[in-house]
Parts: sequence; structure tokens; C-alpha cells
Amino acid sequence: MSTGALILLILIILLVVLWQILTRAGGTEQWAPLHHSLSGSLAGVVVANLAGDLKMDLVRSKSGKWWVSASGAEAWHSVRSATIAPNYVISDLSRVPIGRFSDGNAIADVVFFSPVTGEHFDFAEGAHDPVKRLSRQPMR
Repeated sequence: MSTGALILLILIILLVVLWQILTRAGGTEQWAPLHHSLSGSLAGVVVANLAGDLKMDLVRSKSGKWWVSASGAEAWHSVRSATIAPNYVISDLSRVPIGRFSDGNAIADVVFFSPVTGEHFDFAEGAHDPVKRLSRQPMR
């Protein structure tokens, strides 16, 4: 193996090993490694509290679905289709607002312009179905 290839291999291993998330247990903060299945690129991954448990989860859109890793400690699991309506797919969650927009609970909402009316904002609470109306009046 050439020196350049060996250096590249070492860098790849370091990048995979160094992905960590800050956790809090019993009032103590500590760095914990992400779940081993979360290796590779984290491009397009968004951090939000999707379960309402005050722990930050990872969410991304990939292969036509929205995927969540609870607290970064679990493997990716699909939570819903990325297709909101026919011909309307949210394929990059880092390009839409995600935060606490609805009823004051601790669950983050994924907000998007309604493909049905074309005049309202809708949201998916915790990135799950059902999609609900956010705005009470037309936004155009």
C-alpha cells in the first residue's frame, strides 16, 4: 500500500471514529460516540428534538423517506415517506424550517409550504404523519 493510500485510510478511520454527540446523564455532560450505523457522511442531517424527550435526535431525508436516529444512539429508522403530496418530495430536510412551531409541546415540527392549497404552511409533528395545517389564513 502506498504512503498516500495509507494516510487516506487513517483519515477515513479517524473521521468515522471521531463522530460523537454530547449527552447528559445524571446532570453530567459527556461525549458519546454516535451509533456505529451512522458512519459516513452526515450531509443533510438535522438535529432536533423529534420525540419531545428533551434529547436531540438526528433526522435526514434519503431514498424517498425521512429517517431518524433517536439521540444519535440508535440506528436509522424510517418515520415517513419524503413524499408530501404527488409531485412534492422534501428530499433535503436541511432546507426547510424545523423547530417548535405548533402547540407549545417540546416536539420539533417539520414545516413546509402546502402543496395542496399552495397558500398555507403545513407541518409534520416530530417528522411523522399526519401532516397538519400550521397557518390559519392564506400566506400569499
